[in-house]
Amino acid sequence: GAGIYVDAVVHVPYGAFPTACYRYYDYEPTYLHEYFRDAQDDVSNEQNRQRYVYGLEGHADLMDLVGQERLDTIAADPETGYAVNLKRV
Repeated sequence: GAGIYVDAVVHVPYGAFPTACYRYYDYEPTYLHEYFRDAQDDVSNEQNRQRYVYGLEGHADLMDLVGQERLDTIAADPETGYAVNLKRV
């Protein structure tokens, strides 16, 4: 039968950013709200893509742009599996 084959598994911290990875980190509401706002018109959408996608060399650059302080706010609590103090705007 048909199956799925895996060629490699790669460790990418915050690889699901800006969405969540349960028990590791929560979603990032500020980024998501900014994205949804910018998606409403072509100019803002293109500026957002330039800043967060096309203007970056890779995932590490995105993490640098976001910043460790912001990433710390989405760190999951070991007991609940999500960021308990996250301000969900």
